[in-house]
Amino acid sequence: MAQTSLIIGDTNWAVKEDSLLGYNVIQNKYLPIPIDTARATTATRVNEQGLIEIVPRNLLTYSQDYSNANWIKSNSPTMTYNSAIAPNGTMTASGIKSDNALNYKSINQTISSISPNSTFTYSIYVKKETSETFFGGLSLYFSGGTPKVFYGIVNAVNGTVTIASSSITPTIQIISEGNYWRIIATATDTGSNTSVLAEYYATFSQNGTSLATGIGSVRTIWGAQLEQGSVATEYFPTTNRLDIPRVDYSTGSAALLVEPQRTNFFLRSEEFNDANWVKINADVTANNTISPSGVLNADKLIATAVSGLHIALQITTGSINGTTSTASVFVKAAGLSNITLLNNQGGGGIVDYNLLTGAVTLVSGVSASIQNYGNGWYRCIMTFVPNTTGNFNIQVRLADSSGNTTFTGNGVDGVFLWGFQVEAGAYPTSYIPTVASTVTRNADVLSRTGISGLIGQDEGTLFCEINLPNPLSNGGKIIVAIGTSPNRIYIAKEGSTTNFFQLATQSSSGFNFINSSVITTPTIKFAIAYKGSNNAFYINGSLISSASAVANPTSFSNLLIGDTSPETNTDIKINSVQLYKTRLTNTELAQLTTL
Repeated sequence: MAQTSLIIGDTNWAVKEDSLLGYNVIQNKYLPIPIDTARATTATRVNEQGLIEIVPRNLLTYSQDYSNANWIKSNSPTMTYNSAIAPNGTMTASGIKSDNALNYKSINQTISSISPNSTFTYSIYVKKETSETFFGGLSLYFSGGTPKVFYGIVNAVNGTVTIASSSITPTIQIISEGNYWRIIATATDTGSNTSVLAEYYATFSQNGTSLATGIGSVRTIWGAQLEQGSVATEYFPTTNRLDIPRVDYSTGSAALLVEPQRTNFFLRSEEFNDANWVKINADVTANNTISPSGVLNADKLIATAVSGLHIALQITTGSINGTTSTASVFVKAAGLSNITLLNNQGGGGIVDYNLLTGAVTLVSGVSASIQNYGNGWYRCIMTFVPNTTGNFNIQVRLADSSGNTTFTGNGVDGVFLWGFQVEAGAYPTSYIPTVASTVTRNADVLSRTGISGLIGQDEGTLFCEINLPNPLSNGGKIIVAIGTSPNRIYIAKEGSTTNFFQLATQSSSGFNFINSSVITTPTIKFAIAYKGSNNAFYINGSLISSASAVANPTSFSNLLIGDTSPETNTDIKINSVQLYKTRLTNTELAQLTTL
């Protein structure tokens, strides 16, 4: 088979901020080709360990650019930016100095809208020194409720941290990496706070003893990272954090997650003890077990010792008459193993779930399903059509072992809950955390200009492999395209309720292929080959159609993955995209696309 000129995916996934790395193999070696990502919002994915995490996990912006205004400089420290070699070999480490009688000078950054009582891990690289005057500091400060703070003095000579003051108990780790220490502090908020400040400071004292004016020395720092949870992961550099491609492992292997714009209308999606959640004959114990994120932040909903319905519900705006909506929540048995999701505002939607067997019973509504996230966790999903415009009223009802929602609780048994989401759409998308307000995740769009040397202009082949979790959902979607309208070739999902796929050229005399049969396999492989009048469209090893054209589009210079139309996008996981400079033979196309 002819050699591909560009591979995105398979075993070659590589991600950095703002881009996905493809591989140019024209020269029989891999050369990075940045594929630009545009989403302008944060998002989540399922990582290699099967855990749901925010992308990127580093919550700090401009994590190694301390000149950026997002880093607040307190007491005007003397800074020398990009003045030293960092642990990754680049000239991106910076110096911070306290050189007068002020107790300390610092750089810090605050992350707002955190869930109360959360655990965070803050880490930063500090260059190893030889002089005992090389001290600095590290602190985490929770505020918004009852302020809680930890700070300690960092010894850059021996890599130790002395706790100077603390109203919370931190866990400290020091890791030696080359000529740097990675100092790590983990602390849990115990004051129901809503923001956390991560700080590094240059202290004008040594082990609490003031130094003479002018003795303060430069500390070299790099690579700040703040992440939720009790484990410091591999450092991920950030700028604005928003345009991060998502390599997702929810199907068991790596795939590029490309989703439409969605909004989670429900508030406090992880805080069922909050007043936004009304409890009827039910109590909530907050942060009672490890959630699908790997963090101790899942709540327990308990049936009180009375006879009746045992409910947690939220009433919130966002319901639109006739607009298909989907509610989902992660649930785990905790003495009780049955729940019911119910749309109580009108339009139907009642579903029973068994958390031991994974069985789903749709009583009313459009559809229902359940997804196994491991460790006893299931994502329970209900799709319905509201018949009112205004408020949602979605209820989680506990049920006994027979599935009855009216029963007498014992004040102990219940279920664990985490990650409640209600969105407009016929299927659930990746989890969108909320705190005090609704949150919108924009559509994923990936593109690259200047690819004319990687795709044939008069002949070539475009291949992609996708996983389509919701094949019969409404909406159309450009999956992958080369060129720019109207001079382009693309593969798209038709904007209909059936699973039609289409290849088209938007030129005055191009060709157009439409697969007229429904594709039911979740994994689909496509290939488009073009050369003059010798064109072909293959799906899953079969020739769908061939056609001639008076003039095919030429001069392809752009690659597009995903689409910018949020109202028509569908849910797609991209397993691989490949470009070829030649028109593969039909035998090669069949081989390339066979499942």
